[in-house]
Amino acid sequence: MKKIILLKGQTETLEFFSKRLNIYLKKYGYETFIYDISLGDEQIEALEEYTEIGNTVFITYNFNGISGEKIFLDAKGRLFFDEFYIECINIVVDHPMYYYKYYNSLPRMYKQINIDRTHREYMREYYKECDADYFIPLCGTRLKREIMPMRYKKTDVIFTGNFTPCNTFDKYITRIDKEYEEFYRGIIDDLISNNEKTMEQAFNEHLIREGIDVDNNELKRLHSNMTFIDLYVRFYYRQKVIGTIADSGIKIDTYGAGYELLKCKKHENIIRHGGVNTKGCIDAIYDAKISLNVMPWFKDGAHDRVYTSMLNSAVSLTDTSRYLAEEYTDGEDICFYNLAHIEQAVEWINRLLSDEELLERIAASGCEKTEKTHTFDNVTKELISVINKR
Repeated sequence: MKKIILLKGQTETLEFFSKRLNIYLKKYGYETFIYDISLGDEQIEALEEYTEIGNTVFITYNFNGISGEKIFLDAKGRLFFDEFYIECINIVVDHPMYYYKYYNSLPRMYKQINIDRTHREYMREYYKECDADYFIPLCGTRLKREIMPMRYKKTDVIFTGNFTPCNTFDKYITRIDKEYEEFYRGIIDDLISNNEKTMEQAFNEHLIREGIDVDNNELKRLHSNMTFIDLYVRFYYRQKVIGTIADSGIKIDTYGAGYELLKCKKHENIIRHGGVNTKGCIDAIYDAKISLNVMPWFKDGAHDRVYTSMLNSAVSLTDTSRYLAEEYTDGEDICFYNLAHIEQAVEWINRLLSDEELLERIAASGCEKTEKTHTFDNVTKELISVINKR
C-alpha cells in the first residue's frame, strides 16, 4: 500500500479539504504524513525519513507544494518529489487557465484531477502531454452526526462565500487602451448574455472575430491573461442573484466578506455575518432551511456548497450545470434556477418557505442521495483508484 503525503498551512479551505481526505485515507488503511508548509523546512528531515522511494504519493490541491516553493527545492533547484520518485496527484479546484505558468515545470510523475468535465476537456485540448484525464467532482461535508429537523432551523436563506464588486476588475479591463477595453467588455457581455458558454469558448470566439489566429500554445497563454473576466462574471451574477432576492423582500444571511459593497435597493434584507472559516460556513448551513449557490462558472461540475448544503439537510437552490442535471432532479432533491431568469430563485424561495412539507421533502431527498454519492468517503475511494493506476 502506498504511503501518502498531504499538506497543511496553505489556503484555509484547501487545508480543510486535505484534513478531510486524511481522515478517510486512514479509514482505508493508508499511512499519511501531513507536512505543515507554514513551518518552512522544519519537517524536511522527518519527511525524508517517512518517504519510501517509489512507493509514496503526494496529494495536493491547486499546485500547492509543486509551484516552486523553496522548501521543496534543493540547492540545485531539483524538486524533492522528483528526487524521491514520488507521484504527485494534483486536485485542481479552479479552471486550469489560472495555473498556466506551472504547466511548464510539472513534477516528473504527475497526475491531475479535474472537478469539472469542461476542465478535463480543456486539458485534453491544450495539455495533451499531461496525465490529466481524470474527473472527480467536489463533495460536501457534514460535521454533526444528527440532522437538524427543519422546524428548529433559524435561518431561512443563506449564502456562504465572499463578494467582490465588479469595478475591482476595471483596472485589468482598462490597463492597455480603449481597443482592448472594448474587446474585454465584449467578452464579458457575451458571457452574461450567453451564460451556457465556457470561458474558453467565449475567449476563442472573440479572438477569431478579431482576426487573431494562433496555435494552442499561444491560446492558453492568452487565456491565462484573461482570468479576471472569469472573476468579473462570477461576481456580476453573485451580485445580481443576491440583490434580486433581497430586493424582493426576502432576507438572506451572508457569511463572507464584502457584502457591505453589494449594490441593491433593499440592502437591509442582506444580513451580514462577515467572513468565517470553512467550519463556520458548514455550521451556518446546518442551521439553514435554504442554501443558495451561484456557481463559479462550473458548466459541467458543481461547487462543494451544493453538496454541503444537501448533506446538512438544507434545500440547495442553485443555477444548474450539465453534471448536476444528470445527478439530481429539479423539485425533487434540488431546486434549480436559470441565470437568465433569476426570478426563478425568488419564486422557489417563496414557494418553499410557504410549504414546509415540500421544503422538508426536497431537503430529505437531497440529503439521502448526496450521502450515497458526494461525500469525502466517495472522493477518497475514487482517489484510491487513481493512486493504484499504473
